[in-house]
Amino acid sequence: FVLVAICISLAVPAGIFVPSFVIGACGGRLIGEIMALLYPQGLRGPDGPQIFPGLYAVVGAAAYTGSVTHSLSIAVIVCETTGQLSPLLPVLIALMIGNAISSFLQPSIYESMIEIKNLPHLADLPPSRISVHKLKVENIMIHDVLCITKSTTYGELRELLLATPHLRSYPLITDSRTKILLGSVARKYLNYLLYEKLGPDSMIDRRRINTTSDLLNHIRRNSRLSNNNLLTDRNISGNTLLANSPLHEDRRGGDDKKNDKKD
Repeated sequence: FVLVAICISLAVPAGIFVPSFVIGACGGRLIGEIMALLYPQGLRGPDGPQIFPGLYAVVGAAAYTGSVTHSLSIAVIVCETTGQLSPLLPVLIALMIGNAISSFLQPSIYESMIEIKNLPHLADLPPSRISVHKLKVENIMIHDVLCITKSTTYGELRELLLATPHLRSYPLITDSRTKILLGSVARKYLNYLLYEKLGPDSMIDRRRINTTSDLLNHIRRNSRLSNNNLLTDRNISGNTLLANSPLHEDRRGGDDKKNDKKD
């Protein structure tokens, strides 16, 4: 058990399913052997069902693995591994009990590792209330969504890009009346279209430079390390890394190459 915990926490390839299955089987086998020593003739005597330590091992393996992974499909895997359906009922009972208790105490091993390593993940849903079930989507959605239609001109597109430097993509709809969604267009692609059709625009370039500078200043202010490296800061979550990632900014590499060629 200690070695499995060490291997999982290290930055090396290590499995979770098979070690959990083996640990659960060992624990179940131990309990089965103890029960066989205490009741050698069975719980109900020689005429009743006998105690088989191997069955305890199968049930223990399923219960422990299901408690670690919070998965009920372990019952199917156990039946396919053993090739028998006779232990299905005790396996399901132990699996549901172990899964319920472990879900109440802590998240699964996969969720725990994601939280420890600060990887991007979906946050826990808040407790459900009666008012939530009566709440409509229109009460929390954004109504004034900035969209691009099929009849949008290059001038309107330029004004939209200048007015919304914080947006990275724009929905494309048929027209302002029907508003049928056709897809979304990335901001960097719209900048490329404006550059191809209208040529270089100093206003758009200046706004992009200011946006990038603001982002870098924000990263430097919030970084707790002297070298301002967010990737080595364990106190910053994965969502923060994604929000501050330069990949969300417009790439200027293609425009710079074209400007160099013209010069």
